[in-house]
Amino acid sequence: MLSFGITLLLALATPQGTASDLKNNREGPIEFTCDSMKITTNPNRSICQNNVVVRRGDLLVCCTHFTGNAQSDWSWKAFTCKGNVIAQRANELMWADTALFDLQSSDLVLRGKPLLQRANSHLTGTKITLNIESDQADIVKPRGIVYSTPTSGTPVKRIALKGPVPNKCPLPPRPQR
Repeated sequence: MLSFGITLLLALATPQGTASDLKNNREGPIEFTCDSMKITTNPNRSICQNNVVVRRGDLLVCCTHFTGNAQSDWSWKAFTCKGNVIAQRANELMWADTALFDLQSSDLVLRGKPLLQRANSHLTGTKITLNIESDQADIVKPRGIVYSTPTSGTPVKRIALKGPVPNKCPLPPRPQR
């Protein structure tokens, strides 16, 4: 078991960008940090515990437990985050109990009290699927509040995605409603 704030840069078997090329780069590398890590084979997995922060292009995801599922050549096909999941991209913040990111489809699937905040609007349901490439969100059993004009509420503050991946989650906790 590896420990003490591990930072790894794992390249995918897809066209590559650089870690600093973050402008909507959906094909680039995945960077992450965590407190401890275990790597297994058969199946090929990278498992991180505590203070997990994952970044791919303009998507930042934080959680307590992370599992990266890889193919036989160690190119990742998906990763799962569990426990206090918080994610951000563009002007969106998301919270859930679990998140699955499918690298082939670019779908981020949130389950377990998922909440999506776009600007000042809040949407929830039993499952939220956000396609990172098309910016389309599909919500099962949606509920929420949508504002057509800005409100005095707190809009999404964009976290800077340049530089090294932070050792702790820089995203805000789930709003209390």
